[in-house]
Amino acid sequence: MILIAALPLLAACAEQIAAKATESCEGYGFTPGSEQFAVCVMKETQSRKAALAAAIADSGDSFNQSMNANRSMSCTSHVPAYGSYVRTTCY
Repeated sequence: MILIAALPLLAACAEQIAAKATESCEGYGFTPGSEQFAVCVMKETQSRKAALAAAIADSGDSFNQSMNANRSMSCTSHVPAYGSYVRTTCY
């Protein structure tokens, strides 16, 4: 369900990436319609998609780390005998 709801957003994002890549290549001086322009747009698009994927992955990692840092932990310590090591179990 979530993926289906996100499809329009992903499509809009892909269109925006392609538009920015085209704009950049025109700014670099490539002639629209030329083979060099097409290669530039392809490389720019791939670079922008990779940067977006990395940013999304980083945000997910940060979220997971913050969720793990804020979860409660319960620990129990046992001393089997005098002079022995203390054994602590956390969950």
